[in-house]
Amino acid sequence: MTLEQVQARRLKKLKLVKELEAAKLALENDNYSTAENHFKAALRIAEEMGESNTEAESGLLDTLYLSLIHISEPTRPY
Repeated sequence: MTLEQVQARRLKKLKLVKELEAAKLALENDNYSTAENHFKAALRIAEEMGESNTEAESGLLDTLYLSLIHISEPTRPY
């Protein structure tokens, strides 16, 4: 693999992480449409990278799980 290929792959991986983080933020703000768009973008990037979707799906599942905890957590008076 050439240096250019390594750099391109690293850039795509950074974009993947950025999309997953944006999806998480959108879910935390109850903006489900935007979250869905970011999830789809992350999956497209993973497919472009030729990765199995395992890594992307793992990130998506972690994000969804954390968001569900956030949504279902009862409000606590302090």
